[in-house]
Amino acid sequence: MKHVLLASLLILLSSMQMQPATAQNSDVQARSQAAAKAVSGNFNFFYVPSSGTIADLTFITTSKTKGPSTIAKQLGKGIGHSDTEPLLVAVSGPSSEKTVQVIQDAIKSTGKKSLPKLTLIFVGNDDGAKTLDADLKAVDAAFVYVHYP
Repeated sequence: MKHVLLASLLILLSSMQMQPATAQNSDVQARSQAAAKAVSGNFNFFYVPSSGTIADLTFITTSKTKGPSTIAKQLGKGIGHSDTEPLLVAVSGPSSEKTVQVIQDAIKSTGKKSLPKLTLIFVGNDDGAKTLDADLKAVDAAFVYVHYP
């Protein structure tokens, strides 16, 4: 009986591991489409994945105490040229709090005081938008907010 239960649990776990990729792809598409409705023209889309509430809170705390994460540095590298070249980028993820932290760290990681040719589209919640609006104004960047549940 234990072996049947264990085998059933393993099958359940393996099927659960496959679902997040499909669910994540669907979430990426939905968020990208929400951003597309807010702007005309082409834009880059940067997705900040979630690892669950506890892991995301740990990620945020670690980023605040130890500096930018790898994903924040990747975004920062992408937006770093927007002091001289126009860039339209949408950023979103299931955890608005984590996404905001990544964006804030990305801005800091550029080492630039001004990103006047950056337009950042945040697809997320109201609290995140309020925080980012001030952060982006501080570096002379344009900000577009798209509410997404």
